[in-house]
Amino acid sequence: MIIRDMDVQQVVQAIARAMAGAPAPLRCVSDHRRVQQGDICFAIPGQRFDPRTCLAEIAARQPGAIIAAAEGFTPDMAAAAHNCSCAIYLLSNLSAHAGQMAADLLFQDAPLPRLVAVTGTNGKTSVTRWIAQAMSHLDERCAVVGTLGAGFVDEALEYTGLTTPDAVSLHNAIASVSREGARAVALEASSIGLDQGRLSGCRFSVA
Repeated sequence: MIIRDMDVQQVVQAIARAMAGAPAPLRCVSDHRRVQQGDICFAIPGQRFDPRTCLAEIAARQPGAIIAAAEGFTPDMAAAAHNCSCAIYLLSNLSAHAGQMAADLLFQDAPLPRLVAVTGTNGKTSVTRWIAQAMSHLDERCAVVGTLGAGFVDEALEYTGLTTPDAVSLHNAIASVSREGARAVALEASSIGLDQGRLSGCRFSVA
């Protein structure tokens, strides 16, 4: 079912209502290859690949919903999505809204951890780890997100592929460590990440 006539907040509210009471923690995913049952998939065209060309494949993984960019949504895409069982929401300028939407969905019933952003040419990884270690010693368990991955410095990190992941993946990582007890997150804010809006939806306590 393709839904075209909702704004950003209406889509967030509709998905939140539909997913209320779901047995597993909500996940927001921007990589169509990693979609699992119940996930909210953001289908945003990239420079090399447009995930909207495989909406039927994504829907077969039984996501909770798909949010797709409205610009350039072709009749072929609509035809392929016609028999999909999950709701497919079309939104204009999705890349600009995706970060805040992911944050709103993932933290609707949970407090946001304090976010500390570290930017600069060199040393971001070291500084975020020092911050996480210091805050954890002060009984405010702190995770990291950056070049080496996401997680806690005394445990194996989950590799994210980029110094600053895309906005949807970033909020999903923050939500994941928050569920594991993080009250703060020190993250690497790369210059390209800032320029490309990958930190959209983040509210920083310290930069």
